[in-house]
Amino acid sequence: MDSILKTKTYIVGDSLTLADLSIAGSLQAGFKLFIDPKTRGQFPHLTRWFSNISSLPPFIKAFDKTEFCT
Repeated sequence: MDSILKTKTYIVGDSLTLADLSIAGSLQAGFKLFIDPKTRGQFPHLTRWFSNISSLPPFIKAFDKTEFCT
């Protein structure tokens, strides 16, 4: 996934889609509970993408705000 997101802002196309919301929603618990800064450093593109998606109003409305694991 990290390599796929190297050159992409969104999973599919040039704007937010249900694919982004669904995948980010599935990853939220991991980013909150156990994907720490060291692990996030190993997946910079996935982390950038998740940070972007999780800060968008549609994501926050559906899944609430994400506090990253420290």
